[in-house]
Amino acid sequence: MRRIINYLTLMRKLRNAEHFDFFENIIKYLTTKTLKSSTLEPLWNLLNQCFEKEDEIYKRNFKSIETIQICEANEKRKISFLAFKRGVEFYSYSEVDTFREAGILLMEVIHTYGYIYKSPITEISTLFFNMLQDLSKPRYAAAVATTGLTDIVARLERDNKAFKAIYVERTYNLEEIKGKGTMKVIRQKVDEAAVIFTDSINTLYRVNEMTYPADRETKAVLEDIITFFNSFIHQYETIYARRNPRYRARGEDEDEDPLDLADTEQKKQDTEAVS
Repeated sequence: MRRIINYLTLMRKLRNAEHFDFFENIIKYLTTKTLKSSTLEPLWNLLNQCFEKEDEIYKRNFKSIETIQICEANEKRKISFLAFKRGVEFYSYSEVDTFREAGILLMEVIHTYGYIYKSPITEISTLFFNMLQDLSKPRYAAAVATTGLTDIVARLERDNKAFKAIYVERTYNLEEIKGKGTMKVIRQKVDEAAVIFTDSINTLYRVNEMTYPADRETKAVLEDIITFFNSFIHQYETIYARRNPRYRARGEDEDEDPLDLADTEQKKQDTEAVS
């Protein structure tokens, strides 16, 4: 009698990408099938909902677009600072007394914040904020106006604000993502929902086979699902066996979980330790 073979042990050994791929293919295939069973429908909905969460968690990328934007925004404000620094240095060597005096005065700020762009990314925002506050004070504001560096200072303030806005958004989003769970947790939920669902498929198939006359349409649909499931189980057993020589993938006619020598040896050691 046909049945979906045991596969829970295998699921626990797969990498996240493999686990996701396995169920993505299964879910896509199952959506094309019509299962005439009031029992299977809620179980299918549960499996589908669990996998939707896995899909969301798996596809999130901590090196996200926001992270790239943060790096770009940080680089942009560093360039704005270097433009200001070079401008101040230029005027500090001017032959015009007014420009030179203003440049020398602004060099005080450069000396204080000269290595700001080498600081940790989280400290740069505060240092830029403090520097911009200093530049707004009467002592330096007049010098900024005299040298014509007002636009560059405004540019630096704009770029610093832009960075902070992206950083705050990313920090919030990362915290929100953490609240949605981890792959480890969601994989367990998907596995549990899948086992309940496939056990029900097997039970429904057995019941239909024992009914006389058996429903041919139900038999055809269930056998198709069973074959599809088993083909992917065998496929990923082969993939895992290639990666782990201590794992023996089962043959097409085998039903029991394949032998994992590493697990068997560990269980033996645990038993001997208890004895």
